[in-house]
Amino acid sequence: MEDIQRLRASSMMISDLKCEDLEGLSVKQLKVLEEKLEKGLRHVRAKKNQEMIEQMNESREKGNKLMEENANLYHKLKELQTRSQGPKLQENIDDSEDLNTSLHLKL
Repeated sequence: MEDIQRLRASSMMISDLKCEDLEGLSVKQLKVLEEKLEKGLRHVRAKKNQEMIEQMNESREKGNKLMEENANLYHKLKELQTRSQGPKLQENIDDSEDLNTSLHLKL
């Protein structure tokens, strides 16, 4: 939370700066300002990357769960159809496996 407040304060300070405000600064002051900007930018990029990695991991987990659920439902359906229709339907189900109906997510 402290980082966010500092970032907001820095953003406000930077957004208030105009080119004419920079004209009066010495080279040393400009270097300090540049270093602060670069540090803030590194922090923002690191946070963005962290968030993106977390989102990718969550998506991967959801995909894996969906694939598992899809497989479970397929097996339940196969089992129910086998029970209700007997061996004749089982042959049709076995033939349909060649169609590769499973869900594949590549994350």
